[in-house]
Amino acid sequence: MSIFNFLAAAVNLYTILCLIHILLTWIPGMAYNRIVYYLSKICSPYLNFFKRFRIFIIAGFDFTPALGLCILGALSSVLSGISQMKFFSIGFLLALFISTLWAVISSILIFLIIMLVIRLIIVFVKGESVRSDSPVLNQLDFQISKLIYIFSRPFSFGKTLRYRTALITAIAVLIFLNIAGGIIFSLLTGILMTI
Repeated sequence: MSIFNFLAAAVNLYTILCLIHILLTWIPGMAYNRIVYYLSKICSPYLNFFKRFRIFIIAGFDFTPALGLCILGALSSVLSGISQMKFFSIGFLLALFISTLWAVISSILIFLIIMLVIRLIIVFVKGESVRSDSPVLNQLDFQISKLIYIFSRPFSFGKTLRYRTALITAIAVLIFLNIAGGIIFSLLTGILMTI
């Protein structure tokens, strides 16, 4: 086993630890658990580094851990690639960077699509009202309402859209962006790999 394979395995292990840490922080009351405490000591310095990239905090949702995990995945891929190749090109590294960037963007888009679809289902079941008795739904609406109208405004032609229509339009735009972005980034990655 080469040193690069060993380093790739170490990065993969660290990625798994970070993922477990992220998932455990979502469980109420787990912050006082001894395992979470030690995982926090190991993973938080790395994950907190990405908090400075405010662009990955969208509509109140923090996607910086996803960025950190994607970078670890890219590093693991580079190390594995180096161990299997006698050489590697700048095109390979650029393609890897582009594919990692797209993985983060696509993950964010998919998360937002899921959130909007859940909200649309609730609107169909409960009615057109934006506000509800549920503090969870109110918080969700507060976080995503600006985003909904940002994506649907170009298609409203100056009219005020009903909430349901704005939701459907925003979902369609996000799905289109995810598909088109996947095609563009795939083509770009293919071109860079030939360099």
